[in-house]
Amino acid sequence: MTTNKNIVIIVLGGGIMPRELNENEKNFEKSRLIECGMHLLLRFGIRRVSVDDIVKEAGIAKGSFYNYFHSKDEFIYEIIWLFHEKSFSDFKQQFSRIGKLEKEQQRNEIKKAFFSIYKSPTFDFFILEHSEIRNFLSRYSKEKLAKIETLEEEKYKELANLLNIKDKQIEIIQNYIHIIIFGISHTDILNENYLDETVEVLFNGLLNYLEV
Repeated sequence: MTTNKNIVIIVLGGGIMPRELNENEKNFEKSRLIECGMHLLLRFGIRRVSVDDIVKEAGIAKGSFYNYFHSKDEFIYEIIWLFHEKSFSDFKQQFSRIGKLEKEQQRNEIKKAFFSIYKSPTFDFFILEHSEIRNFLSRYSKEKLAKIETLEEEKYKELANLLNIKDKQIEIIQNYIHIIIFGISHTDILNENYLDETVEVLFNGLLNYLEV
């Protein structure tokens, strides 16, 4: 028995008979495509990555890609969704711990959590690809864009609850974070030597609003 990318080949009596992948094998193949797609998007961005690049990186036949995704756009959307979930999951893990601290300890810990995630490849992707992601979602599906926006709103509320922030406008918090991302995604008009310090000043403004 040998394997040939998206099917298992069984040799029987001199003939070759393909076997359909079982659920575990299908899940592995799809996970492999997503893992490799994430890796390529983080390195090269949305525009420069093709289906050919993804299947080559994954070592999977191109035809198998379309067993799981109708198009590159559908694949890109799923990756963007997963990136959003991962970013909020990282914040949730940090904020679950911070929410249990005394109020005077929270400010520094929130800043540490933010800057550790701010330096992560996923956050860097959102910064560098900010305009491209927005343009892609608007073009791909207004409904899917609305779904992402609803996810963000729900996750911001969840994070605020973890920090016991109940009397502040979630929309203002969300806007503030988007302003930071939008600002640092336009480094062509910024002095990059002071970028981190500028982000810290902006983030301190948000913390002042939150009164932590």
